[in-house]
Amino acid sequence: LTLLRINKETELAIIEMGANHVGEIDFLCRIAEPIYGLITNIGRAHLEGFGSFEGVIEAKTELFRYLDKEDHYAIINMDDKSLIDYSKRHQNKFYTYSIEEKTYSETASINYKGIRINSNLVGSYNSQNLLAAIIVGEIFEVPLNISAKAIEDYKPNNHRSQIQKTKNNTLILDCYNANPSSLSAALKDFENLKANKKYAFIGAMKELGACSEQEHKHIVEILEKMNLDEIVLVGKEFEKLKTQNMLWFNSSVDTKEYFSKNKIIGSTILIKGSNSTKMEVIADVL
Repeated sequence: LTLLRINKETELAIIEMGANHVGEIDFLCRIAEPIYGLITNIGRAHLEGFGSFEGVIEAKTELFRYLDKEDHYAIINMDDKSLIDYSKRHQNKFYTYSIEEKTYSETASINYKGIRINSNLVGSYNSQNLLAAIIVGEIFEVPLNISAKAIEDYKPNNHRSQIQKTKNNTLILDCYNANPSSLSAALKDFENLKANKKYAFIGAMKELGACSEQEHKHIVEILEKMNLDEIVLVGKEFEKLKTQNMLWFNSSVDTKEYFSKNKIIGSTILIKGSNSTKMEVIADVL
């Protein structure tokens, strides 16, 4: 659909390519014929379709292999080990970027060329995405002040890296999707967040295939070590893995019903899970 909106007046097209099987990115590249390509990171997502984390790497780097030709360019996140390893083995023309100072902040921000750029995106892990946007802008000669203003003006409202204040609580809504890598990063940030009371509502991660139990168990182990007032797990994947100090519900609807009668007040609450778990409905009663 994006390609169908391109006409002869179009100067630049930004095309997002998604995949859950090896070969899909290569197929999309042959349709879109990109000249520049950026992979923001390689995480443990869609393991069911890709078969393994190595399959994720193989699939995502299809973009860079397509770009391994004259006058084509790959943009490399040098904070991602898998992408660093790829860059050492291939001869693409590269632009690279990296966050030098990895410090915690409630919302993502970066210092770039003497300018402090703040955002409304929750999670310091999003700082890499801010820098990626700045670098892409520079490649296409977008003045830094314009890129910075666009970042600072952007307000997420689609349950992705979103902060929402209700009458009773502060919600961190990051439940558009979840995989082991993104959930681990979100929990690390939430652990560093200073708040009087902290609750974590964690929904099941989907499309993990044979790795599902192992990955959910790892998340429970992370949660066990965190100093939280309450941990709420949602989805059948967590049923046998929960510990005594964790609440478990089969669905987000059941969770919503329980907390509509057992109110939480004065807390900061992380809500994260795969889109199909529908964790966002819980926010209505928080």
